[in-house]
Amino acid sequence: MKQLGNLAMVCVRRPDVLLQILNGQATVFIGRGSERKRMTTAWDDDEQVQKIIHELNFGKYAEQKTSEPAQEINTYLPLEDILQKHFGLKGPLCLKRPRDTGERTDHYTKAGYEAYGKLIEVIYDAAKLTEVDVNELVERLDQIEYDN
Repeated sequence: MKQLGNLAMVCVRRPDVLLQILNGQATVFIGRGSERKRMTTAWDDDEQVQKIIHELNFGKYAEQKTSEPAQEINTYLPLEDILQKHFGLKGPLCLKRPRDTGERTDHYTKAGYEAYGKLIEVIYDAAKLTEVDVNELVERLDQIEYDN
């Protein structure tokens, strides 16, 4: 249980990583789309959580450094509107670039992540009720943060 906070700190620094804690499980999603990988363990299994941290920092899923320029972001308005209307998002979905250029980055605000997390929880809960596989839908929604 002590390592879960460390895992959260590792994940929050990585735009390509999503940490989900649900039903006693901690799941880390790495990447996006059909290339997405995941690692899951019990949230209180410090030994396994430590192994996931190691994989993210130094192992198979260590962050790849690239010299490519960041992709420009066009708009997040449709998802932002949904999150504001139905999930209580107040303010913008995405962070602004430094120096107040008014342009948005490809990273969500803290409130944006919270509202987005609620949306994903509803989708997975609905999937349990209907026994429908919603992983593709969730992957496509996740891509919005990176592909716009």
